[in-house]
Amino acid sequence: HKSPFSRLKTMAADITIEEARAVGYIKGNKKVEEQFGLLKREVGPQTVTKLQKFDRDDLLDITDIDTVAWVKSEMDIKMNEEIARAVLVGDGRANSNPNKIKEDKIIPIYKDVSPLTGYDTQIGNHNVSSATFAIRKTIEVPEGSTAADKAEMLIDDAVRARVDYKGSGSPTLFIGPAALAEMLLIKDSMGRRIYESETALATAMRVKNIVDVPILDEIQRVEDEGEETEKTYKLAGIIVNLSDYTLGLDKGGQKTMFEDFDIDYNKQAYLLETRLSGMLTKPYSAIILEFTDEDAESDQG
Repeated sequence: HKSPFSRLKTMAADITIEEARAVGYIKGNKKVEEQFGLLKREVGPQTVTKLQKFDRDDLLDITDIDTVAWVKSEMDIKMNEEIARAVLVGDGRANSNPNKIKEDKIIPIYKDVSPLTGYDTQIGNHNVSSATFAIRKTIEVPEGSTAADKAEMLIDDAVRARVDYKGSGSPTLFIGPAALAEMLLIKDSMGRRIYESETALATAMRVKNIVDVPILDEIQRVEDEGEETEKTYKLAGIIVNLSDYTLGLDKGGQKTMFEDFDIDYNKQAYLLETRLSGMLTKPYSAIILEFTDEDAESDQG
């Protein structure tokens, strides 16, 4: 979803709690006021750029293709890819890297699991400080499990996790191609594949469709378990309806291509730039599926 404003704000209230229900009234008694928690958050924009430079002699010597048109197309594709990566899991760069797309400007769905802050206590005293925009579901993998076992557990736990999903409509499953392949290769006792197509698998997992994203096969995080021990969690998939994720762009912040020529160095420069922010705008609108760090051997060798 796109907003014409780069400074995004969202507000939501939990009206499912007991204190928010309408109540009966007996004449002469004091009326009871309803109470519920209100949560808010706000993000600002960051500029994202892609710069390419060519020696003018090289541009003149390349006659097989329209180099300028090809480069502009490549820059646009890579810009879209980088923004999509930042939205799903973050850009992967260290926080100290000056080129990092800041995660408090474009909040990655994968990391949007911290308890929310900014509650308006004047509306009520109900404690909703554990609310998050994304739900993290950890799949415990028993020792000795095969890749097929993990695939079946992923399908089952994805369905169970939908109980807590509060996003819009039917979401999409974003998953790595390797994990998707293991699910499609699940066979019954007669050796026949259970899921004939991605459409059949999507129906079984209660998602609208499945999108394979190669980078997701490589994402993992390490969590301190205490007593000098750590545990690794491997990303299995992200279930989300991207209409619940808003990208904010002010007028002039849209993707814009600039061109310049450096006379001193005979260089032609192309700059693609945008300025935007992004975040989930509905609590519990994404499901993060993760495996624990036990490894499973592939049934296909």
